[in-house]
Amino acid sequence: NLPAVEYAEGAYYADAIIEDSGREYVSRIHSYSEKLNKLSIVEGRKPENDKECIADARYHNASVIGKQIKIADSNSTATKGQFVQEEYTIVGIAYSSIYLNYERGTSSVGNGQIASFYYFMPEAFKLGAYTDIYITLNEKCYLYSKEYDDLIAANKEDIENTLKSCADERYSELVAFMPQGIEYPSLFTLTRESNIGYVCFENDSGIVEGIAVVFP
Repeated sequence: NLPAVEYAEGAYYADAIIEDSGREYVSRIHSYSEKLNKLSIVEGRKPENDKECIADARYHNASVIGKQIKIADSNSTATKGQFVQEEYTIVGIAYSSIYLNYERGTSSVGNGQIASFYYFMPEAFKLGAYTDIYITLNEKCYLYSKEYDDLIAANKEDIENTLKSCADERYSELVAFMPQGIEYPSLFTLTRESNIGYVCFENDSGIVEGIAVVFP
């Protein structure tokens, strides 16, 4: 309902150790979205139910389509409890706009290094609340520009105040059920420039720009 916001969408993500053809690795699993952070599917199709998923095209090739992955038994009970199914069928491979390069980030799960991502349908998650809210504004500016920074600065306070009210509501819900296991929820407001892929892209562009000065 904020006047500056064009669209807002709730999303889920969870990290888990994936068992795949006898090997295990850490993956970040996102909920599939039709509107924001769209995927570029290079082979196969999008998932259609809570038993299907899309795999990371930088980590997999088309030969994995039709194969199954498993939420590994080596995960904690809490981690396994975040998902509806234990096994999922890969129906496509894709690139994600969240990941612009090969970096996939770090995790508190497993060895701490995320190897790849997967996308499940939202109904495949058993989480009591959204872990993320993605927001796009009505006004559009080029990333890495002063106009983008000014636009974010002008709207950040209103967005954060609204998100805090959401956190207050969620906190009240939790306290009603468990009045003792309860800290106020952490809340982070991040722009695209907080994304490691966008940061690396900017740094790489700066290096190329520097070389272009020497070799015009």
